[in-house]
Amino acid sequence: LDARLAEHPDAEFHVHPECGCASQALWLASSGAIPQDRVHLLGTAGMQRRARETRAEHVVVATEVGLLHRLRAENPDVDFLAANPDAVCRYMKLITPAKLERSLTDLVHEVEVPEDVAVRARAAIERMIRIG
Repeated sequence: LDARLAEHPDAEFHVHPECGCASQALWLASSGAIPQDRVHLLGTAGMQRRARETRAEHVVVATEVGLLHRLRAENPDVDFLAANPDAVCRYMKLITPAKLERSLTDLVHEVEVPEDVAVRARAAIERMIRIG
């Protein structure tokens, strides 16, 4: 983050809570190195929403780099920069559309979760369907 800050001192920082540099971003904001109003700790949906709302010319994004393509496609007037261009989640890359389709059509690899988790997940999916 320090290098991106030096390159783009006016940038906003969108940091995923699971990103390894979340602590560094929060420390930079608390120390005054980055104004606190330019650091946003966001989940994936929050990053997409904030990307549409930002007035910043440059946004440093600290998350899995796969999200950058979508942010750039949906917001072509903003320069989205990876905080770490090598931030690739190998576990996310294991899930493919073909594997998901097989799981759903053949009812294999079922995942069981506690009912309270299922209720919250179902509500989130229903919201996404309503929006989409």
